Amino acid sequence: MKKIALTLLVFLSISRCAHAQWVNGTNLMYYTGGNVGIGTTIPVSGLSVEAAQNAAMAPLTSLPNGSAWIGATSTTGGISIGQFGGTYGYIQSRNKGIGSGAYKLALNPLGGFVGVGTTAPASALHVIDANATLLTLERNAGATNMNIQYKNNVNSIFAGLDVNGGFSIGTTANFTLSSKLTATIDGNVGIGIFTPTTKLQVRELTDSKPGGVTQPSKSVFKLSRSGTSGYSYNESAEFRIGHGGPGAFGSKLDLFINGANNINDTPDQQAMTWLYNGNVGIGVTNPQNKLDVNGRIHSQSVLIDMNGWSDYVFRKDYQLRSLAEIKTYIDQNQHLPEIPSEKQIAKEGLNLGEMNKLLMKKVEELTLYLIEKDEQLQQQGRQMQKLQEEVQQLVKSSSKTSSQSTQ
Repeated sequence: MKKIALTLLVFLSISRCAHAQWVNGTNLMYYTGGNVGIGTTIPVSGLSVEAAQNAAMAPLTSLPNGSAWIGATSTTGGISIGQFGGTYGYIQSRNKGIGSGAYKLALNPLGGFVGVGTTAPASALHVIDANATLLTLERNAGATNMNIQYKNNVNSIFAGLDVNGGFSIGTTANFTLSSKLTATIDGNVGIGIFTPTTKLQVRELTDSKPGGVTQPSKSVFKLSRSGTSGYSYNESAEFRIGHGGPGAFGSKLDLFINGANNINDTPDQQAMTWLYNGNVGIGVTNPQNKLDVNGRIHSQSVLIDMNGWSDYVFRKDYQLRSLAEIKTYIDQNQHLPEIPSEKQIAKEGLNLGEMNKLLMKKVEELTLYLIEKDEQLQQQGRQMQKLQEEVQQLVKSSSKTSSQSTQ
């Protein structure tokens, strides 16, 4: 018994100091220099597992920080499993050879990062490749959501393909209910809406009239520009959408800009308003007409469509008031007939179209008065001419009579 034990001890000692191999059928286990090889006589790491030798390729002689190698042969691609500095472990997928670019997949032992096509991944997943498509994710489940979740200790967000084949970003994996941004396969983009019907559609998610109470309009589109320190504050303008008002089912759109004394980035001056009924207000928050303007309008020309004009004044059957009637009316009302009074203008404003029509009527009536007076003057002139001729004839007759009497 002691002899057997002594013989085994001597064998192990010799094996420790020299090459050794164990053969079990066709399988080969080889031990040399502290490395163990299975299927290889030249293990290049603490443990190398290989298939049949490929004599056409030069053998690998070493692995960086390698402690285990698994591959077809030591001269082809394989997987290296090892440790670094006695502290970190790593896994690397390698092409044959040890030169630059030999690593196709690496787990960085220092950062816990994964690299594809790089030996030094600088982030959790670092991909380098010559192909335009660097990463493909595929879910074999038909038309359904497929997403990536981004998460910190407080919030999470999902991004990926939605059930319609578009790209969505939402707060849950169900983009149909939670989408905040969607780009459809038709090229439409939706913000706050999952099924945009135009190239850009923005939706405010809060109700406009909860419980029947109209809420203030909400911003849906904002434009901003940085101000200049010491000269101006930030410049901002935004469109706000809301309910059209009490008793209405339509909408309204407001344009707000920064007022003269605004020092923040929230527009406070309501510049324009568009209502559901087509009314537009400039400086007016609730326009009652197609265009309400609070302020001066400067224009090179204004074209007004009129319904009728005052040419009927020149018809033969038009009853022109006498000047005596006009005088009586003016004495009683202190303004012309049919012309609004000062009090009425101050209360209701001036209708340019109607006023121009009335003024033209008065001009045409005045023309008729002038024509009438001209006819009267011409008749009087003819009468005066006739009287003058008769007087001259009388004078001649009188002179002739006097001459005859003297003779």
